[in-house]
Amino acid sequence: MWGQKWAVCTTIFSPSDASSRVVERNDWSVVIVGDKSAAEFNLTGHNLIYLDVAAQQQLVHGRVSDIWRSYVAQCLLWDVGYWVVFAPPMVDQLRSPHNYLADMQAEEVLFCKSGQLAKFLKQWQVRSASLLGSHNTLFL
Repeated sequence: MWGQKWAVCTTIFSPSDASSRVVERNDWSVVIVGDKSAAEFNLTGHNLIYLDVAAQQQLVHGRVSDIWRSYVAQCLLWDVGYWVVFAPPMVDQLRSPHNYLADMQAEEVLFCKSGQLAKFLKQWQVRSASLLGSHNTLFL
């Protein structure tokens, strides 16, 4: 049922001719990641997974996805020659009471799988001269 090769696309823009051709091929499986401002698209296929915003929110907790997005952003920035700098916070946050056990359970995947993501990003070798080019190479 699923192809040997995978492509991941976003719905920030309408599907291109290239993405439509990939969906039509039996040897490729395609994941389309929906955006809050998703463009309309009309792609169907046995090898297509569409993740709307609601489905994405069920995959991992919001804090986990924020952290993982920062890992990917850092990798993309390094790829085009930018540095990532960390500085002390400029604000104080007044926190509401927390259920630390619930926090730990929500973030368990972060502790168990972040190493795999970091390993993948570290070995990723495609280089591009632009941030958009690097993004497209990594995700498309």
